[in-house]
Amino acid sequence: MQRAPVRIVPAQVRDLDAFCQLLVQYYGEDPTGELKEAALQTIRDARSSTYLAFLDEAPVGAMSIAKRISLEFRGLIWVIETLVVDKHYRRLGVGTALVQHSIEAAQRGRPKAILIAVPENLVGAAEFVQSVGFRETGTRSYAYLLEH
Repeated sequence: MQRAPVRIVPAQVRDLDAFCQLLVQYYGEDPTGELKEAALQTIRDARSSTYLAFLDEAPVGAMSIAKRISLEFRGLIWVIETLVVDKHYRRLGVGTALVQHSIEAAQRGRPKAILIAVPENLVGAAEFVQSVGFRETGTRSYAYLLEH
């Protein structure tokens, strides 16, 4: 049986629990509720965009993109601040679909680049971002340069 394609939608407040479940897989449990509060602020922040990825109606990935002004790039850039895929759905194209979504949106939004920093403890993450078109710009930092 063929799996349905990844569906990506803007996150809304009603998606908070699904977003938090994905974040907990990376950050760990949230006994104080700080992660949930930060996730809620991220969803509500007008200077960023947060998306959820679904496979077969299950939330399996999330991405948050902040919009910033950069002196280095001389204008607007987007920064992928969060990119997480449920550990049971990795290597199924979910991360690629989320990043492709950001690139397609950037073509319309006109930033100079999309940046992402890759933590050292994420094995394979640097190779992943390079496989989807990002170039290394510094230690564990990568950029997707847009041509407008």
